[in-house]
Amino acid sequence: MDLSERGAGGSLRHPWETARARFFIDLLNRRGLLTGESRWLDVGAGDGWLTGELAEASPTGATFVCWDINYDSSLLKTLGDNHPEISHSADEPTGTFDRVLLLDVIEHVEADRTFLTRIVADRLRSGGTALISVPAWQPLFSQHDVALSHFRRYSPRAARSVFWQAGLVIETEGGLFHGLLLPRLAQVAGERLGRRTPSAGIGSWHGGARTTRAVNAVLRGDADVSRRLSDRGFQLPGLSYWALCTKP
Repeated sequence: MDLSERGAGGSLRHPWETARARFFIDLLNRRGLLTGESRWLDVGAGDGWLTGELAEASPTGATFVCWDINYDSSLLKTLGDNHPEISHSADEPTGTFDRVLLLDVIEHVEADRTFLTRIVADRLRSGGTALISVPAWQPLFSQHDVALSHFRRYSPRAARSVFWQAGLVIETEGGLFHGLLLPRLAQVAGERLGRRTPSAGIGSWHGGARTTRAVNAVLRGDADVSRRLSDRGFQLPGLSYWALCTKP
């Protein structure tokens, strides 16, 4: 969860967040990337919940660094108590990493190509893996994106261009959250007609346990479709685009 959204909702995680975590952890596992002794960097880690889920799915020996420029001293004291293998830093870590996560990060950076190129050059070892996700389709840019301080959304072609120019080779890619495209399109159309729509992020989730389970089931089914399609080399447009990349 982005720190700007932290603490705004109830005790349950937003189904979008849990479905996304399940999808990416399953992807990394199926690609044989959850191995011992790996060093991970989560760029823009927010409250670090996903990193904690990843740590629990990883074998002993893996270590994780959550890096977020928005961490302050009081927050750093509360993060990572349950995971001694995870450290947190507001300053950019030193050294190189085997795996780098940039999940819904580069859309927050105005000079996205420059930023990603530097991360790949300085923080990802040769032969290492980067998992990147971005919000998809610039025509869907809405007040929701403005509220979350997004500079842009990406078509798959635009995202690939950024990744390639940063020195990455895409191994597999796809869309995610296909079923959310039409609701977002309706929201954007309403905004174009002057209708005000809520711009709250995932921290605003107030659904009860039953509603949360139901929405989770729908989104997990959506993510399973993404997995099967990407395994076969097909790409179905989704609200998000992701790519698993390597550094030669």
